[in-house]
Amino acid sequence: MPELTEAERQYLTETQSLTRNDAGREVLIGLTDLESNLLMAYRRWLAAGHTDQDPENLSIWLDLAERHALARPL
Repeated sequence: MPELTEAERQYLTETQSLTRNDAGREVLIGLTDLESNLLMAYRRWLAAGHTDQDPENLSIWLDLAERHALARPL
């Protein structure tokens, strides 16, 4: 996963969203290293004020976000 900012790490830690994979890499719970990279890059892109009007792309991001959310502890 890309290097997290202090604010990102704090938020992801507070929401119990981070774990380590078998290789010891920090990843979003429920996602692979590649999927974590993709979702974090997309979230940063949206936070920078961009929008995504492509329904095919949106379904990919929603699937990753949903798998991550469902894997997090309640």
